[in-house]
Amino acid sequence: MKVMIMINEQTRKYYRRVNKWHKTTNKGEVFAFKTFSEGENYMIVQNKVTILKELHDWQNIIKFYGIISDGNQWYLVTEWAEHGNLREFYQNKNDFDLKLKLRISLDIARGLNFLRTVEIFHRDIRAENILITLNETAKLANFKLIRSVIYLPNQNLDQIRYRAPELLERANYEYDQRCEVYSFGILLWEIAEERVPYQDNNNILDITDEVQIEAVHHDPDFRPKISKIFEVLNNCFKKYSQVTSSSSGPNLRGNSRNNSMQKSRPKRADNIDAYALPDLESFKYMTLTDATKQHKLYDKHGKLVGYVKTAYKCFEAYANLGNTGGTANRNQIKAKYYKALYISRGLVPSPPNKDKIIAELYKEVADDEANEFPEVKVRYEDCLCYGNGVEQDVSEALKYYEKAAEDGVKVAMYNIGNMYYNGVGCKKNIEKAKNYIELAVYNGYEAAIRFRNEYKL
Repeated sequence: MKVMIMINEQTRKYYRRVNKWHKTTNKGEVFAFKTFSEGENYMIVQNKVTILKELHDWQNIIKFYGIISDGNQWYLVTEWAEHGNLREFYQNKNDFDLKLKLRISLDIARGLNFLRTVEIFHRDIRAENILITLNETAKLANFKLIRSVIYLPNQNLDQIRYRAPELLERANYEYDQRCEVYSFGILLWEIAEERVPYQDNNNILDITDEVQIEAVHHDPDFRPKISKIFEVLNNCFKKYSQVTSSSSGPNLRGNSRNNSMQKSRPKRADNIDAYALPDLESFKYMTLTDATKQHKLYDKHGKLVGYVKTAYKCFEAYANLGNTGGTANRNQIKAKYYKALYISRGLVPSPPNKDKIIAELYKEVADDEANEFPEVKVRYEDCLCYGNGVEQDVSEALKYYEKAAEDGVKVAMYNIGNMYYNGVGCKKNIEKAKNYIELAVYNGYEAAIRFRNEYKL
């Protein structure tokens, strides 16, 4: 594909993998235009776009802006990576020192750790799929979507170098996080050595020993989790930064190469604490899916045996991720629902302003357009009816009851019927009361049956 740079209507063309367009009408922003492969499956393209949209706002995922067409040719429009991919970057970098290696490794780990929180796999971690922006930030790109693939010896050799042994040895092996960790371990080796994996047998640099030796373990069960790798790299970077900032000695460097003068670029912060990250402790032990099951696990004597404390930490971390849209937002809503549920049931120590926190969480989940938890409307309605954590507003509660009744929640049908019969929060309306009570009776709600019999409806 060709690169096209448009500056003041002057056009120059170069042969490269993507098109570069300097958009002078939008504050000098630069975008990458990547063609779809000829004959690429439409559904795969759609799925790729869906994933990229969900991950748009995360700092270590390449930003996706949309799709455009030029005649019969379609393009993915993404953020422009000035320094190309990771291999191009270190091959052309004349000062790829220890600190930069750690920082690049940490960027990649941060991106992978975020993918884990939203339960998405990259599936093709290697140097070509890590792009480096103008301020030398590493970002994940080129996500793969096939969940189970037979890996053949005649495929791309560069891909083979990064494949976990189980993918190469077993047909139709289902890709999991352990495969991702193996590929990342090989990538850390390449960053340390600045060489393509398996070209020779030289020793790796010490900076990744703590991570890489375990990460590339042949047995997937002995590999660490992405969150653990991130934690180790984060600690290494902080320790190295403290040493170099307090030392007047020479700067430690990795392999260096002579090259053209480095371009001026925006500064980026080296303070890792400046980045908003999930609470890593919450993700070490279980996924969000596992966490939602813990309060239902009892032994034969009826004793709760689920790891509710760890699950609650997981809910808190997901709830605080921020609204990035797509899968990330769905996980956030789910976490807020279960966080409120755990607090209200006393499964965890009550926080200050318990009722207020519960009401706010229930309202956010109840107002969510996806309506994944319709029953939560009833819980928020109760908060409104009794003024628990929120100003009492029976009329507003009635609106939520009606929405819940439309979703088929039986108790909501009964409560609305009761409110209309007694004129609570509304004008008394026996006909409406009868309709809602009958609906609840039809759905087998015992309290509605007793109410109908008592009041002869």
